[in-house]
Amino acid sequence: MGALYAAGKKPSELIELIHHFNLNDLYRRRPEDGPAIFGHAGLIEVLSDVLGDGDFSQLKIPFGCTAVDLNTAKEVYLTSGNVLEAILASSAFPGMLPPRPWNDYLLVDGGVLDPVPVKLARLLAPGLPVIAVTLQPPPEEWGRLPEADIIDTAPLPIPHRLLQGFSRLRIGQAVKIFTRSMDINSRMVAELRLMIDRPDVNIRPNVIRFGLFEQVDPDILADLGRQAASEKYAEIVNAASLSGKIRRLFRQIAPTEEPAVLARGDLERDSSREREAT
Repeated sequence: MGALYAAGKKPSELIELIHHFNLNDLYRRRPEDGPAIFGHAGLIEVLSDVLGDGDFSQLKIPFGCTAVDLNTAKEVYLTSGNVLEAILASSAFPGMLPPRPWNDYLLVDGGVLDPVPVKLARLLAPGLPVIAVTLQPPPEEWGRLPEADIIDTAPLPIPHRLLQGFSRLRIGQAVKIFTRSMDINSRMVAELRLMIDRPDVNIRPNVIRFGLFEQVDPDILADLGRQAASEKYAEIVNAASLSGKIRRLFRQIAPTEEPAVLARGDLERDSSREREAT
């Protein structure tokens, strides 16, 4: 959604677009898709209608997204080249959506290493406050969270009765244990990155009850987002004030290794190869 907003879409237009999403169609596979349960076919069609073959330089607002290269185990910042290609790489949830190969890179969802990319936001707009949106509650509330259950919520092309039967088998229970464990791990990664990167404001909409691939009314999500933002209004005003600017100017950030940034040529060259292949 961030890329579409950066391309000039209004929030009301984004909500209307999401209303027309059909998850079963959105994540259908193509013959050339890599190893994953789902594919990018529907997502490519939807985003192509809005973004076309647009480049980062054509966006109205500075935008970037993150991915992780499986070959080097490093975070990659996607800030130039083909926007659609960058989105597909940044949203390639491991195992669920296919990784995106570019030259020597094999890219998956940036959330593997950086679920809330505060540092990238600072690089894009160094003088502005970073307002992070964290889609999970604070750690002290984790014990009250519902179990993550991809088997029951994912739009798999399998009758629900068969899925329920599978979930009662030993292997189904093992999958649930694995997904619950990885969910805890990803939440902890997010909290650690927030502690390190320290956004100026951290907004936490109460959306944890919704599954990763669950069909959700976007109006409900928008209302929850507005409510969470209004609760942080005073912090947002303070972050944008003169004192907030001074704090950002003198903030001491421990030096860390910068992730690789894909060159514009890499993105454009590889996206054109895929178009030729398809």
